[in-house]
Amino acid sequence: MSIVVRSARPDEVEQSRRLRLEMLADSPDSFNERLDDLERWPTSRWASRLTSSLAPDSTLLVAEVGGVWIGQAAGRLYAHYDPSAHMCWRSMWRLHTGAQESQPPW
Repeated sequence: MSIVVRSARPDEVEQSRRLRLEMLADSPDSFNERLDDLERWPTSRWASRLTSSLAPDSTLLVAEVGGVWIGQAAGRLYAHYDPSAHMCWRSMWRLHTGAQESQPPW
């Protein structure tokens, strides 16, 4: 199977939640959030977060294999701030596939 990179869709709240929790479990020091906090979020908060990431000044790209999200990259346009800094790449993460872990689906 091949890797597909595409924009996230508003109806993919569960996929977004699942991947973010996996990201935090895997790399807790890489993000400005705590896994135990986000595990308690209601679905409505996850939906709001995804909607914000899909606003006209933002992007949320996901990498998937066989419909399973394996990574993401997010960015936001900050044109109303310093004119020399128009884009902030907020986060990037991918599924780790070390020798001790199960094989990736591709």
